[in-house]
Amino acid sequence: MKIVNAVYRINTIDMRDVNENIEEVVGKIGKYITEIRKTNADSKAPLNIPRLICNDKDKLFNIVITDQSIEIQAINAENINDEVLLDKMVEVVDNIGSFFEDYSDSPFNFCGFSIQTKVATEEIKENPTDYVSDRIQGFGSNLLVDNAMVRKCFIQGDYYINLTMRNDKQMRVSAPKQGAKPTKIEVTDEFLIFEIDVNDKYSFLNKPEYECEIEQAIGIAQDVSEFYRNKALSFVQTGEFDYFK
Repeated sequence: MKIVNAVYRINTIDMRDVNENIEEVVGKIGKYITEIRKTNADSKAPLNIPRLICNDKDKLFNIVITDQSIEIQAINAENINDEVLLDKMVEVVDNIGSFFEDYSDSPFNFCGFSIQTKVATEEIKENPTDYVSDRIQGFGSNLLVDNAMVRKCFIQGDYYINLTMRNDKQMRVSAPKQGAKPTKIEVTDEFLIFEIDVNDKYSFLNKPEYECEIEQAIGIAQDVSEFYRNKALSFVQTGEFDYFK
């Protein structure tokens, strides 16, 4: 099992006041970031337009800051050791999240951590397409299944927990020239994609007293990391899910 993508997203209260002072922000946050690109978007631009794009100091993550979000995404996750990626994600969430919470003096709306993983056929001991298809209830057919996906969303504690499994294939296509009809299509690898997305949007929407602050943000990063290390493969293999409190 290998992480192939990882994204942490903080949905924030309006940060236009932060981005109006972007030079000051860059100066203060400079010890955590590098490769800084300011987009110079004006105050009338949509809230989801990036204001600041940068990397963390280790250059493992791309960080995009808008007026309504902070997004931290792994760069080439497949080439990063899983343990290093998870530990560094917690660290970056702590550093970047703590800075913006203090600077803007307001809590976040909600946060979420998504991990996409690649699971080898040997780990599930079955063809990935059949494996996923067998877990979809209510559909029966003698037709050949080409692709399948199963998804469930749980509510536990403060969290929405979204779990997705689907098959994927790596193929080699031979053709006389680009755009021409293939003369040969060969499946070189077939594997399972498992995705977990955990966020506290449930409490943001349903609990008037709930406030997402840096402690909750770090907690989500730590909980997802712990689940991946100790429970993810077991869940994929057995379907038993009982981790989050």
